[in-house]
Amino acid sequence: QFGATACSTDLMGSKNSKNRIVLTLDEARERVTPQEFGEITRAFQEATNRNDLEGKLKRSQLEKISLLYDVGVLSRKDTPVMIDRVFKLFDIDGKGAITYEEFVPPIAVVINGTMSERLKLTFNLYDSSGNGFVTRDDIYKLFLAIYKDRISANDDSQGKESKKKLLGRTRDRSKVEDEVRLQAHRYSTRTFKKYSSDMERMGYFEFEKYLTSDNHARSDLKSWLEEE
Repeated sequence: QFGATACSTDLMGSKNSKNRIVLTLDEARERVTPQEFGEITRAFQEATNRNDLEGKLKRSQLEKISLLYDVGVLSRKDTPVMIDRVFKLFDIDGKGAITYEEFVPPIAVVINGTMSERLKLTFNLYDSSGNGFVTRDDIYKLFLAIYKDRISANDDSQGKESKKKLLGRTRDRSKVEDEVRLQAHRYSTRTFKKYSSDMERMGYFEFEKYLTSDNHARSDLKSWLEEE
């Protein structure tokens, strides 16, 4: 199968939420202006329909928050799979709901985080298990799922364009699935070639390698997909 990983289960380990923390709430407050912090807080309260900060956000609520689109956390082009990943990006403890303490930091990072913090956020988008490693299979499966979302959107202009591009290459509708898998394989392979030969051979990389790579900007999956 395309995208097979060479990383052992012992190395991957179990889910560790500490690996996914980019900023604490107090640190996030320092990254933004008082006005921006107030806007983030109000957006959370409005979404949870509460006057306090004890509410919790579900996925369906998160994707309706206009502030997330305004600052660039979400895009109108995002597929359901990408929105799922963004939800997991916020849901640090993995309990299926986002607390106020989880909600603020990612937005603060996008608004005014350091380069390292922004890259950590992008890395976490790949590393959905929170184990501190990204495998070739992680990238392959995410890309594959997103592209499948795109071409299945029959009534969406973006989906039609993606279908047209693929069908133009294959000239055979029955081969679209194979073409999508091939594109996912090419992307995951190309991503790992940006790193050292050791990383490519082992089939995984850690955040430190991602952070120090001169090519990390190209590894932003959302940006790459929008170029396709």
